[in-house]
Amino acid sequence: MLNELTPNDTFCDYYQQWVAMYKEGLEILDGIKSADLDASGVSYYYYQYHQVYTLMADYAFSDQMKEHYRGLAYQYKDSIISMRRPGSQGYLLMMSEKLLYEAGRLYNFDGLSAPVQNISFL
Repeated sequence: MLNELTPNDTFCDYYQQWVAMYKEGLEILDGIKSADLDASGVSYYYYQYHQVYTLMADYAFSDQMKEHYRGLAYQYKDSIISMRRPGSQGYLLMMSEKLLYEAGRLYNFDGLSAPVQNISFL
C-alpha cells in the first residue's frame, strides 16, 4: 500500500512505492497454486495476472518493455478464453478484447509508432 506522500517526497519516492506494490501483488499471485483452485478461481487467477501485466505495459518506460508486458497479458487472456464456454458473454468479451488487441498490433494503433500509411479501402 502506498504511504502518505509528503511535500518532501519526490517522484522517485512515489515510483519506488508503486513498483513495490506491483512486486508484492505478483509475489502473492506466484504463491497461489492454481491446481488448488476450482475453475472459477483459476479463471480469476488468470484474470489477475492479465490485469497486472496490462497495467505494467501501460506504465512501462520503453516500447520494448511495453511490448513484453503486453505479450504476457495476451498469454493470460488466451488462458482465460480457453476456460470460457464458447458463445458465453465472458467468452465473447474476452475474444473481442483479444481481437482488438491483435488489430492494434497489426496496424500499429498503440500510439507508439507511426500508423500504417497508404492503405486504400476501395
